[in-house]
Amino acid sequence: MKLLSLLAISSTQGQLLSREACPEIPKIADFDAERYSGQWWEQARYPYAFQNPLGRCVGAKYGVIDESKISVLNTNVIPKPDGSGLWEMQYVNAFGTIVDPEFPNKLNINFDYFGPNVRERGTNYWVMETDYDEYTIVMNCEGRDDGFTVSYGWLMTREKDMRVLNPRRYDELLEKAKGYSTLWARPEVITADNTDCSFDEESYWPN
Repeated sequence: MKLLSLLAISSTQGQLLSREACPEIPKIADFDAERYSGQWWEQARYPYAFQNPLGRCVGAKYGVIDESKISVLNTNVIPKPDGSGLWEMQYVNAFGTIVDPEFPNKLNINFDYFGPNVRERGTNYWVMETDYDEYTIVMNCEGRDDGFTVSYGWLMTREKDMRVLNPRRYDELLEKAKGYSTLWARPEVITADNTDCSFDEESYWPN
């Protein structure tokens, strides 16, 4: 009972809930958006309400718009919801804003399909650690009125098949992520499937 009172997951909403406090965000004062730009591939993540748990080949491509704004293109291959057995490549456009120039690794990401309230407050995107050339650890955490926190996290690399081709290095990076939150050790963490990126159709959000 004690364990259940400390840890909980809402599978219906795709949220990872915990009594664990949100992690302290390390300040990367010299965060370089230009170096951060380009293609990243998901290797592991927390459950996320807006990501299909069956999605594979999840990617994020960033580009600099100006000194405070970046473009975001998220992609993943997901099964079509019509039960046809076909797979579609889904493209999702967004933009990110550096909220505080003194804290440039903390951004708000706005997706075009979110409602006005979400657009207004944005989605937290915290770059906890990155070397720009190999990996990035991104997290998102919000407190709730009931005392729980809602957490999201993404471990991404430049190499699409890092987890399969270099499992030892993947384990090292996962240990780095665990240094920011013990939630990375939870069984709900989803590991990426990037071995088959074939698809039958394409879809775009927003349409």
